[in-house]
Amino acid sequence: MRACRNDPSHTNGTLMKLSPRTDAEGAKRLFWFVLIATGVFKLATATVLPLTGDEAYFVTWGRNPALGHYDHGAMTGWWLAAMLQFGDAEVWLRLPAVAASLLAGVIVRRVMWPFDPHLANLAAILWLLSPANLLSSLITTDTPLLFFSLLAVVAAHRADRGPGSAAVWWLLSGLCLGAAFLSKYFAVLTGLGLGTWLLFGGQRPRFGALLLLLFGSAPGVAVNAAWNHANGWANVLFNVGTRNSDAGFNPVGLILYVLFLGIVIGPIAFAAVGMRPSQWREQISAAVRRWKEAGLVGVALAGFVPLLVLGAVSIFRNVGIHWLLSFVPWVIAALAVAMPRDTLQRMIRPALFYAGALILLAAVLLAMPVELLRWHRSYAAMVIGAKTPEVTARLEPMREDGFTLAADSYGIASVLSYHTRRHIPVFGMGSYHGRQDDWLTDFREFDGKDVMVITSRKHRLERMPAWFTESEIREIEVRGATIFVCRGRGFRYDVYRENILRPVAERFYPTPDWLVGLAEPSPFVRRYGLQEN
Repeated sequence: MRACRNDPSHTNGTLMKLSPRTDAEGAKRLFWFVLIATGVFKLATATVLPLTGDEAYFVTWGRNPALGHYDHGAMTGWWLAAMLQFGDAEVWLRLPAVAASLLAGVIVRRVMWPFDPHLANLAAILWLLSPANLLSSLITTDTPLLFFSLLAVVAAHRADRGPGSAAVWWLLSGLCLGAAFLSKYFAVLTGLGLGTWLLFGGQRPRFGALLLLLFGSAPGVAVNAAWNHANGWANVLFNVGTRNSDAGFNPVGLILYVLFLGIVIGPIAFAAVGMRPSQWREQISAAVRRWKEAGLVGVALAGFVPLLVLGAVSIFRNVGIHWLLSFVPWVIAALAVAMPRDTLQRMIRPALFYAGALILLAAVLLAMPVELLRWHRSYAAMVIGAKTPEVTARLEPMREDGFTLAADSYGIASVLSYHTRRHIPVFGMGSYHGRQDDWLTDFREFDGKDVMVITSRKHRLERMPAWFTESEIREIEVRGATIFVCRGRGFRYDVYRENILRPVAERFYPTPDWLVGLAEPSPFVRRYGLQEN
């Protein structure tokens, strides 16, 4: 690959009419334009997109803040609890997601600025135009993970630049890493990248800095451990075992992972691998030299080490695209430093077209009427989520006799809870994820009462009549979707306990042999007296 770093105006074998200085100024102006334009797009998306089931589920965390949750740590719930003090409009609750990914572009630019302002602008533009930024407008656990992971890497980078206050910055990096850990366990991968840098990224290992990093992260880890110890290690068991029960050797997963990685990063990813395999060693060596010159070895490892780990994981289980979010900014920064500038400049135009196509596709999808998806097996659930006020208007007359409204899935229950502003319990087995309602609902309180359970799947009605002394099945139609309602009188807690709660305890809250004696069973198990004999 022919380097043209000293001639930034070189493109496609011809000289651009713009001078290098003008071109650098143009990149600066383009950065601010792209920052504002992508911000407007993300805000528009956050405003018009109906709240998804997952988002509504996280809002439930915010309305019931705790030291931890079944699926993830406490940070997302705390984040939303603070937001909910000032309102619960969709666009307001999504504002941190919009801001955090835009902030990533500003941070990438700032970190790279001392080395080369022109490259800093180009790298930040490529991040802002990437799907990783453009599609980050929803409420997810990845938002606080991205925010605190970014701060952890920035603090570590600052610690490396000045010995005077390095200890303070390493402690601050650890604190941010602990906060990210309370958001999602993927913070460990960022910590692994920084640890690799401290142990192997210099002339000698820096054990003192590593200890400060670990010490700073200890409070966040301790909060998570305390909640897990008091709750049968439910969160750890879910993330390590339950959600990975179908894992198995699958080399195709690695191919899909690489494809998804390229899609999320954008055109710069394809330029990075668009060389012959015989050149890889030479190019990697050159990249490492450039990172050392720029003082960005830690930044590069914070991006690439997690991606390599996830690549190994992808051979055994599917890797979600959103898992990559907090690592991609640093990968783009590292690739920008390693590439010849003319190659990097050539990436701007395809990135603009790529982003434009993505925005156009998003606009078309958002403008589509939900009725076009009638063919989908989950159409009824989509209607409940997209047209919730219409659904609740049809349900309210059925509750005139004092029925408690409930749902058979966490997604439907969460959306209904958000729109009705009251807790909607989940009746039935549910799924292996989204089980926070197990902490919020005590089914003993419903014994003998009347409950109305709605479902989008007809076959799930079959076992509901057994939960009540008498019941009737009704159907309502909204936007061409049939939604089923079981109106049950006289809830039979004893039957429900044996038919539903006991299987739930056995499937989702077992106590592994290695935990026997080290922790109490889950509060769910203790509440209903479902301990194993």
